[in-house]
Amino acid sequence: MPGNGEFTNGPERGGFGLTALDREIIALMMAGHTKKEMTVRLGMGRQALRRQIRGICQRLDVDNEFELVLFAHYHRLNDLEKVHAHSARKLSKAAGA
Repeated sequence: MPGNGEFTNGPERGGFGLTALDREIIALMMAGHTKKEMTVRLGMGRQALRRQIRGICQRLDVDNEFELVLFAHYHRLNDLEKVHAHSARKLSKAAGA
């Protein structure tokens, strides 16, 4: 497995080339949320979520969601405080629009 933060792709991406949305999805998965709960919370469709998770798995070179959660746990990608702050900003933007 690559070292923590080894892959980066510009300022909008964090360690491993993950976007804020990718990190939010990973944190929600690690917290035990179902896909249905994640689609509601993220405001995206089921197929869009599945594609996003598949893309994350490909970027991190893991074969399935179980390995994704193990990878994320090992590399401590579950910063829930940042995830909740990101979600709060999205909700406030949606409410103001």
